[in-house]
Amino acid sequence: MEGQIGAQPSMEYKPIISDDVTELILDDHATFRRLFARLDETSDVNDLRHLWFELGPLLRAHAVAEEESFYPELLKAASDDDDVRDAIKDHNQIRDAVNDADNYDVGSVEWRAAVIRARDANSDHMAEEERGPLAAARRAMNMDERIHLGLQFLRLRNAFPSGRTGADDHDKDPRAYVEEHKRS
Repeated sequence: MEGQIGAQPSMEYKPIISDDVTELILDDHATFRRLFARLDETSDVNDLRHLWFELGPLLRAHAVAEEESFYPELLKAASDDDDVRDAIKDHNQIRDAVNDADNYDVGSVEWRAAVIRARDANSDHMAEEERGPLAAARRAMNMDERIHLGLQFLRLRNAFPSGRTGADDHDKDPRAYVEEHKRS
């Protein structure tokens, strides 16, 4: 593994082949699975650091993009309250684990425990989202709506790390989130 990871993050996102928000989210899920698997392949602290400094921000940006674009529209189109509440709860758990990992030295026992919590929460979230919200969106939204939403999702996800979106990356009360976005 040594020498495969350069000094700069590789930005693991793959080329976009669709603007459909459901496919973009699935593509991100595949990226997360690959990066977590790559963490398993090495014990070299420098490689771990490079991978984590890529994966942590990607997880945050993805959550923000879903919360700011996808879930509000899903609530309107499919009234998928329970799944959205659960997804927000999952994002809180992922965000908390990522934040915890960032407080420890990469490679330490505490860091590894936080990364495992992030992976477990993210794995559960992706499986639930793929069965619930993404399937509901495909049933409730036409392709034009999903493409429009996909472009919003990409703009938010890609701009989030720069701070240009003004998006909010903090834990949210799942019930309050659903109620707020059902009214808007």
